[in-house]
Amino acid sequence: MTIRSKVVIFLLNFPTMHRRSRFVRYGFAILVSLAAALGRLWLAKTYNVTPTYITFYPAVVLAAALAGFESGLVATVVSALLAELMYPAINMYPWPTGATRIGFIVFLASCGLVVLVAKIASSNQDQYEALFGKSNIPILLVDPDSGAIVEANAAACTYYGHSFEWMCAKRIQDISVLPPEKILANLRPALNGEQDQVLLQHRRGNGDVRQVEVRYGPFPSRGRTLLYLVIQDITDKVRAENELRRSQEQLRGAMAASRSGWFEWDIVHDKLTFSPELEALYGLEAGTFGGTLKDWEVLIIPEDLPAAKATIEEGFHIGVAEAEWRFLNPKDGQVHWMWGQSRVEFDSEGRPSRMIGVDFDVTSRKKAALALEESKTDFTTLANFVPQLIWMSDQPGKAMFVNRRWTEYTGMTLEQSSGYAWVNSIHPEERDAAWKVWNEASRTGAPLQTEYRLLGANGNYRSFLVRAVPMLDDAGNVQHEIGRAHV
Repeated sequence: MTIRSKVVIFLLNFPTMHRRSRFVRYGFAILVSLAAALGRLWLAKTYNVTPTYITFYPAVVLAAALAGFESGLVATVVSALLAELMYPAINMYPWPTGATRIGFIVFLASCGLVVLVAKIASSNQDQYEALFGKSNIPILLVDPDSGAIVEANAAACTYYGHSFEWMCAKRIQDISVLPPEKILANLRPALNGEQDQVLLQHRRGNGDVRQVEVRYGPFPSRGRTLLYLVIQDITDKVRAENELRRSQEQLRGAMAASRSGWFEWDIVHDKLTFSPELEALYGLEAGTFGGTLKDWEVLIIPEDLPAAKATIEEGFHIGVAEAEWRFLNPKDGQVHWMWGQSRVEFDSEGRPSRMIGVDFDVTSRKKAALALEESKTDFTTLANFVPQLIWMSDQPGKAMFVNRRWTEYTGMTLEQSSGYAWVNSIHPEERDAAWKVWNEASRTGAPLQTEYRLLGANGNYRSFLVRAVPMLDDAGNVQHEIGRAHV
């Protein structure tokens, strides 16, 4: 640390004498009084200066100003005694005389006035200490022209991880990561009341850069205007807000991808809130949903409304609700399917108070399911029409479907043929070979062609030519097989 810095620190800490112990403060008062006495002797002997209390006034003022009004009282008493005892030494007046008594009284009155002023100043200083020095919030006093840190309270020293001496030897630019010119440009408007807070990044003693909210304003001090800076660390708050923002963006992305949206219903006040995603799914413009249960009900196809309302009533009793309904999308004029799942919250008396949930547009799935059902119906109609024996099995070989001709010939219904029961219709001498060929075709996905005898409903076996083709998924795996047998 340079000599200049040490001098600055000493001058900054010297006015804080009033914060020290009484022993130090009273000792300081006695010391300056003795120094005044020695100065008085030196002036009398060297320059023949006659005013008795010429050096004692400054001593009292110095003690009161720097160490508080109590030290001023001590300096007054000690100075008065020393002045009285010194009269014979300097041979100024016979001791005691009327003139010196008047001077003594004037000295005491003057010093009393000084001490009273010091008392008022001390009271103001105590208030300052309560607001600044003893605050657990980091506070700095800064010179707006240079950025020099004039004072830092204990909380600021602890927060930044530096000593008071280090802080007061630095500028605000030294703890901020912004360019120096921008820092002062951000702070100076506070002098005119144009701005009172700013978000900055400050570097602590361990090198950690923290997000801080700085509230500041003018602070009159010793004939000039400083800036007080109240520092609030908002790093965790900013991090939490950023994390929340990312989560919300991810949620919106997930909802858009899954064609879903959330809702919240205040049951007590009948206030129903749709997320923007849910409004869009219903074909509504953002912010146009009415916000009540009735407004939701008018969106639903009338035939589906009773079941949907019954599900809500059920949720009031069991705490959860799940339903499916149709609605007319005003944008495309098409009927859409919605599937919703919700949870009900109850008040302290067990009454339903709030419902929150998620609705999914399942139109594509429903259309696919309906198309599949229609396809199955068409397949069943066609399979029952042809004269051959038609069946469908899964990859392991369990029967999933048999046509009417199969039932007529074997006398076995689908229920009787399900699983591996259909294998019993094969002649025992050919059953193992037929099953081996079937397994190989299921494993490789190759078409199957073989011949074996099947047991008829009349108890007789008849030879059939059997052909089957595998149905593969997108990955080339066998999902099921469709076969036919004819004479």
